[in-house]
Amino acid sequence: SDPTALPAHLRFGGWNLNPAPEMHVAAFRHWAATYGADPVAMSADVIEMRVDRRPATREAALILAREMYEYCPDIVDQGTGTLSALAAELMVSDLWYFWWD
Repeated sequence: SDPTALPAHLRFGGWNLNPAPEMHVAAFRHWAATYGADPVAMSADVIEMRVDRRPATREAALILAREMYEYCPDIVDQGTGTLSALAAELMVSDLWYFWWD
């Protein structure tokens, strides 16, 4: 009944740079409250989330991009390349994608 608790129930994480399950739950709950984010897909090393409220300003998007980088550095290091590029994507997309190698 609480999608933010899925990582705890599935024991998802705790390897390489993938956070421990309780860190996933904390991030999910924070993003659900702030952005209306809900997990819509999980696999062995991927999480996708749907977002109801995008960050409204560039400053808010950069703060969120920093949070996401701390949570999942691969989305910048092997994805967008910069926090600024990630922030720009966050302002126009209703889907978030995370993966850990």
